[in-house]
Amino acid sequence: MYLLTPEQSKAADRFAIEKLKVPGKFLMQNAGVCAAQIARDLLRDRGENPSVLVLCGSGNNGGDGYVAAAVLAGGGADVTVFEYEPSKKRSADAALHRGRAKKSLKTFFRLEKGPLFSGVLARADLVIDALYGTGFRAPLPAPLAALLDEVNAAPAKKLAIDVPSGVDCAAGAADPHAFLADVTAAMSYPMRSLLLLPGRAFAGRIEVCDLGVDYRAIEENGRFTEQATDPALLRSVFSPRPSDSNKGTYGRLLLVCGSGKMPGACLLALAGALRVGPGLVEVCAPRSVCDLAALRHPEALFFPLPEPEDWTESVLVSLLSEAAKADAVLVGCGLGASENVKLLVSALLSTEGAPAVLDADALNALAACGYPAGRSDRPLVLTPHPLEFSRLTGLSREEIAADRVAAAKRYATERGVTLLLKGTDTVAVSPRGETLLNPTGNPGLAKGGSGDVLAGMIAGLLAQGKPCFASAAAAAYLHGAAGDLLARARSEYAYLPSDLPDAAGRVLARLLR
Repeated sequence: MYLLTPEQSKAADRFAIEKLKVPGKFLMQNAGVCAAQIARDLLRDRGENPSVLVLCGSGNNGGDGYVAAAVLAGGGADVTVFEYEPSKKRSADAALHRGRAKKSLKTFFRLEKGPLFSGVLARADLVIDALYGTGFRAPLPAPLAALLDEVNAAPAKKLAIDVPSGVDCAAGAADPHAFLADVTAAMSYPMRSLLLLPGRAFAGRIEVCDLGVDYRAIEENGRFTEQATDPALLRSVFSPRPSDSNKGTYGRLLLVCGSGKMPGACLLALAGALRVGPGLVEVCAPRSVCDLAALRHPEALFFPLPEPEDWTESVLVSLLSEAAKADAVLVGCGLGASENVKLLVSALLSTEGAPAVLDADALNALAACGYPAGRSDRPLVLTPHPLEFSRLTGLSREEIAADRVAAAKRYATERGVTLLLKGTDTVAVSPRGETLLNPTGNPGLAKGGSGDVLAGMIAGLLAQGKPCFASAAAAAYLHGAAGDLLARARSEYAYLPSDLPDAAGRVLARLLR
């Protein structure tokens, strides 16, 4: 599922109208009909004559709202339309559908604060937001902000058409008074701001409407590069296994993780890796960590080491030798900040070999010792959270947050790495700039150890020969979906990172059935 910027969305509409010869009034009709169908689904338990309040603006988004209002009224709903700036000139398509709606609906009023609006809102089962579309620029006008505050506080279900009004699709920002949707009906393609904070917090569930155009032609013309990760990617990564396979078929993973102070990081990474199916996993860690891990996961192999700060040159040579035998390497979870971690990271980056995942302390080591002058001799997946990414790039967290997609793209393409920039709006970028935004996950993942599980999952897929970019994006989706499953069962407060690997297995079982 491609994600578009406002400019790309306008270009796609223009291409559909001018090149594919689809009249704009038909696109608007199809958009409104689809929004009405989603509204019906939301109103399924509200009886035969539900009350619907439709907020229509003066742009084409308002035109979609007029169509939805007429369709719902024709189906028996009690529909009231409130128009913002009713005297403002509409486009020809919006004016056409406004006129049609007025023929079937007499309940049209000016949108303004007062007892009329408050009374209709109090009775409403559903509010449809068709005030602003993709062209909105923050902030909201003060009177409209106050009205949307009143709407957001009402118990009615809420449906946004295209984007919630108040979400700035160009800048990715959101007015604090923006429409708080339960569902957003995206037309053909979602705006990328719907998957990025703060817009994501207002969008609710995203439903994509098919407007009946030639999407392949639009995509070839638009050359879009940003997508949302979806179950289809997971099915391609977790493809059926041949019946004549063996453990050697699925690769050998080397984990260089853990220390006496942070043994749990190694155990969590190991659990995450094992649950995605590599053939063999070897743990290189202090003996105390290996002993703990062996009790929890006897499936693994173990290579006991001194504590990272006590590694000698011969230990580093041994680690590089073990890395040379592996099909993938994970370095960093719980290693600490010793000089030896920097030496290991530098050595891995300057030698050819299997793909490596650098997480946590390995990323801090990379930031401290500097990136090689050229590109690394092995494929790399870097998994920073915003503070670690700030150390890697020299950008402030505020600069990263201003456009995290652009910052991630720039770093990944310049360094030739796969980058997974973590957060509520996790983004994966390939060395060529291909971008996948992750739609799964919840605040319950914001606990120490969640990232270790994710790093292990990515590395476990790499060991099986899966591509770096697909592995990072698929693991992030599965990790977030596991968190969503746990949140429904235990709440966002109560589930633990150690619950994630087993939950990921349950998500996979459902997905691959």
